[in-house]
Amino acid sequence: MSSLLEVGTGFHEELSGRENVYLNGSILGMSHKQVLSKFDEIIAFAGVERFVDTPIKRYSSGMRLRLGFAVAAHLQSDILIVDEVLAVGDAEFQKKCLGAMSELHGGGRTVLFVSHNMAAVENLCTRCVWIDGGCVRMDGETNAVIAAYMASYSTDDIDDRDLTHAVNRGGNGDVRFTAVRFLTPDDAPKGVVRSDDSLKIQLSYEVSKAVRGPHFGIAVHSNVGTLVTEMSTYAAGTDYDLIEPGKGTVEVSIDRLPLMPGRYFLSFWSKSLGRMIYDELSHCCKLDVEVSDVYGSGRGIDKRSGLVFFPATWRIRIDAR
Repeated sequence: MSSLLEVGTGFHEELSGRENVYLNGSILGMSHKQVLSKFDEIIAFAGVERFVDTPIKRYSSGMRLRLGFAVAAHLQSDILIVDEVLAVGDAEFQKKCLGAMSELHGGGRTVLFVSHNMAAVENLCTRCVWIDGGCVRMDGETNAVIAAYMASYSTDDIDDRDLTHAVNRGGNGDVRFTAVRFLTPDDAPKGVVRSDDSLKIQLSYEVSKAVRGPHFGIAVHSNVGTLVTEMSTYAAGTDYDLIEPGKGTVEVSIDRLPLMPGRYFLSFWSKSLGRMIYDELSHCCKLDVEVSDVYGSGRGIDKRSGLVFFPATWRIRIDAR
């Protein structure tokens, strides 16, 4: 069994990259012959061919990281323990790390991968153990453990948000939204919302005076106020002739939430076709969307790529020559 609890363990500042590969390999349990047989692969994986004879004290932190992981990735042990190796490093290196660990697992070797990168855990691991404060909170199927872990960060009021005292309210008051809930398709409270999740938004309302032909809508804005989308019963062709005084709910079900990870704000409204506004709440509810492994690549999706993602499949074809 070999462990990589800190990438670069055993590096000596005054030695070259070449010398440190042998030193690092020895510390991690490789013989000189094993390192020699894997040397070219290790250097190529790390991408430091031009600097292999340069003292490692002149390496950047990224170069050290790549070299340290490259040595560990080429160990011949049956079990490899890797702790937070993806916490640093650029996207290309993280891609290499994920590929290497996937190959190790596919080759029948055991990889104990310790990470807070949920997308990578979801992609790489078939079994997941959630450890909190030194104690095992949950041990089981990866997706179930991740869902429980993410839900632990939910707030007490996430299941039912009271809108009765919301500010930034308009309308004549004939209809008043009283609460909003985020639910699963099975109507269970949804504590954590992730990109590509199925999501049901349920609005509770009270009608004080009979209203004819009301329509309901939800607008989604980014955390800087950009309108992302607006949904309404009118656009969907869901019409109501008359709603009598009393209480009720209106729901919208989203099969696959196409929002990138980040914070969004929701606005709710109820209007008539004649533009009479019954109730209007602006930016009254926040929606935090967490990262998920949308494409099954282990890389997740990045909020820097925009506000929404398109469920898509890529294909590359090379013409015959």
